[in-house]
Amino acid sequence: MNRDDEKQLPRIAVLVSDSFGTPFEDLKTGIHRELWQNLESYGVSIYFSIGNKPNKIQVILSEYSTILRYTKWLWVLQRVVDRLTLCRYNYNLPTVKKENLNLVTDIPEGTRYMGAKTLAGFKFLYDSGYDIIYRTTLSTVVISQNFISTIENINNEKPYYGGSVVSLPGLNFVSGANLFLNRKALEIIFSNIRKWKHSDLDDVALGKMFKNIVSITPLKSVNISTLDEAKNLKRIDLDNAVHIRCKSSSKVRNDAEIMQYVRDHFLI
Repeated sequence: MNRDDEKQLPRIAVLVSDSFGTPFEDLKTGIHRELWQNLESYGVSIYFSIGNKPNKIQVILSEYSTILRYTKWLWVLQRVVDRLTLCRYNYNLPTVKKENLNLVTDIPEGTRYMGAKTLAGFKFLYDSGYDIIYRTTLSTVVISQNFISTIENINNEKPYYGGSVVSLPGLNFVSGANLFLNRKALEIIFSNIRKWKHSDLDDVALGKMFKNIVSITPLKSVNISTLDEAKNLKRIDLDNAVHIRCKSSSKVRNDAEIMQYVRDHFLI
């Protein structure tokens, strides 16, 4: 089918979570220059979400927050400190400035501040008139045809919350690496923003907000952590998959090499 003959798509924005340092800067300036060309030909807008370069104190705070989050007993301290020090963003989101393809958020970059950065990016794109936001990471390869098919099947008369399902005790949520939201889902977020828990990772916080309110639409994802896994991948493994996550598990990450192999052998 010729793209000119396809039905009119809603306005779609991809929000890629960006950061400083290795491997993020190499991924963005390397493979991401060509990775989104196919979706852009459908009229999809691509944005990279990044905060301010953190100072030494902010880096230390973020590192300690992450350490405490996964410590058996001290996670309670992490939750209390982060909730108290970040709760101001339940009332006033940081400002976002568009610089070419970048959405620069006035908040320190880092996992600790991810929730506020993500919410601010969502609000900017909502106010810009986008109907659907796809949130993902720099280690993502999207299968364009399946992405567009997913968009075409979304019922925008009701909230849509779709993507890769992650299960924790008492909670199912959608991974922030492969997340679709429509305007009605975003409206629920903004109307309940004071309930957002900044002590949680952003995708967990969203799952808690939507629990018993918005149902999840599961979407197939494929995870690849080594180049050997990519080389053993078969086309049938990607049937109906929207998203391939190529986050390297090696000490020296080679996400770009894995992503390039997947793109060259399966997407062209």
